[in-house]
Amino acid sequence: MLRTSGPISQRLIRKGALVEETYNLFRNWKDEMSFDQNFNHSLHGSFRSEAWKKEVHSTLRRRFRDFKAADSLIWTGPSGSKVQLTLTSGGKRPITIPARRITERHQKSGITTFEENGVTYLQDFHTTQETFIIPGTPSTPK
Repeated sequence: MLRTSGPISQRLIRKGALVEETYNLFRNWKDEMSFDQNFNHSLHGSFRSEAWKKEVHSTLRRRFRDFKAADSLIWTGPSGSKVQLTLTSGGKRPITIPARRITERHQKSGITTFEENGVTYLQDFHTTQETFIIPGTPSTPK
């Protein structure tokens, strides 16, 4: 007797892998927005019909219904994982910020910043072995 752990969905076979749609969704993902908001923002105008848009939305929503479980797998850069950086200076109260860690060699430790409209922003911290990218900053130095 063959046993299964539950119903098996035929949706992947019928709709396809939707690799391009999934990549585009997560390439532009913003943590502060809901799945529906991210879907509309990232994939606006990229469907051949309203019916296909509904099918893709339904399929991706179903695949990522437990988004917290998938969140740590989503990274469209070279590689990386979500980490928390705790920063302190001169005995002052520490702050903790989210970052993406990637393995990347540097000759020395340091930071990357960029300036926009007269304001200097922190882009990343790097050691000789790793880079910690601050979310929401450009993927390449300005």
